[in-house]
Amino acid sequence: MEKYALRKSEVETAMNTRIAKSQSHILDLLRRIDAVEEDSQDCSAVADKDDLEKCAASCKSARDNLLKLQKETLPEFQKTTPAASAVDLEAEPWHVDDPCPKIGTLMKEAEGLVTKTEDLSFAVLKVRRAFQEAMKDLDDQLSENRSKLESLAEAGRNCVAEGLDDVVNFLNKAHKLNTKLEALELECQDPDGFRATAAEYVQAVKEAAEAVQAAEAELARREAERAERLALIEKLDEISAKISEAQVSLLKEQEKIVGGGDALAGATSKLVQEVLPEVPRLRQRSGEDLSTWKPEVEALVAKSNELMEQVELMVAEGKRKSKAKFESLKKRFSGK
Repeated sequence: MEKYALRKSEVETAMNTRIAKSQSHILDLLRRIDAVEEDSQDCSAVADKDDLEKCAASCKSARDNLLKLQKETLPEFQKTTPAASAVDLEAEPWHVDDPCPKIGTLMKEAEGLVTKTEDLSFAVLKVRRAFQEAMKDLDDQLSENRSKLESLAEAGRNCVAEGLDDVVNFLNKAHKLNTKLEALELECQDPDGFRATAAEYVQAVKEAAEAVQAAEAELARREAERAERLALIEKLDEISAKISEAQVSLLKEQEKIVGGGDALAGATSKLVQEVLPEVPRLRQRSGEDLSTWKPEVEALVAKSNELMEQVELMVAEGKRKSKAKFESLKKRFSGK
C-alpha cells in the first residue's frame, strides 16, 4: 500500500507541475499577443484597414481563449480531475507519463490561435518590414555621411567667424535633413519617404563638403593676405624707425662730416618731408584692396631705401673726406 501511495503522490505532483507549466506557457502566449497588438497599433496609420481588423479580431479570440484556460479550465482541472484515477498505479515498469493529455491538446490549440494571429500581423507589418529593409540598405551610407558631416563642424565654425554664411547654409541644410531622417526612423512608417530623404541628405552632405573645401581655400587665401598685410605694415614701421635713427645719427655725426652738406640735407629732407608722412597715411589704408594698397607700400619702401642709401653713402663719403683732411692737417702741423 505504501508503494501505491507513493505512486499516487508522484502522479498528483506531475499533475500540479503540468498545470503550473501550462500557466507559465499561457503567460508567454499572452505576451506574444501583446507584441502583435503593440506592433499593429504602431503601424495603424499606414496599414490596411481590413488587415488591422482581422488581426485585432484574431488577437481577441486568442486572448479570450487563453484567459479562459488560465482562469477557468486549468483551475477546474486541478480541482476536479482525479489524476491518479486515470493512471494504472500497478503498471510495471513504473513511470509517470502525462497525467492529463487533454491539457496538452488544449494548449496546442491555444498556441495555434496565437500563431495564426502572428501570421495575420505579417500583413499589418509589411510597411515596417519595408522600412527596416530600407534602413538596412542605407545604414552604411548614412553612417559614412553622418561621420563626414560631423567632421565638417570645426570648419563650419571657422567659416562663421569669417562671415562665410553660404557654407553655414549648406551645413544647416544637411543637419535639418539628418533630423528629419531620425524622426522618420522613430516613426518607422514611410520607407519610400525615408529612402527619398536619405538621398537628399547624402547630396546635401556632398554639397556641404564641397562648400567647406571651397571655403577653406578662401580662408587660406585670407590668412595669406593677412600675413602679407602684416609684413607690409612692418615694412612701413621699419621706414619710420630707420628715418628716426638716421636723423639722430646725422645730428651726432654732422660735425665730423666735411663737404656734401647741401646734398645730404636735401636727401634727408626728402626722407622727412616726402616719405615719413606717407607712412601713417598708408597704415590707415591697410584695409583697402591689396592689389591697390600693396604697390603703393612697395613704392614707398623702394623710395625710402633709395634715399636712405644715398644718405648713407653721403655720410660715409663725408667721413672719408673728414678723415683725409684731418690727416693732412696733422702732417702739416707735425712737419712731416
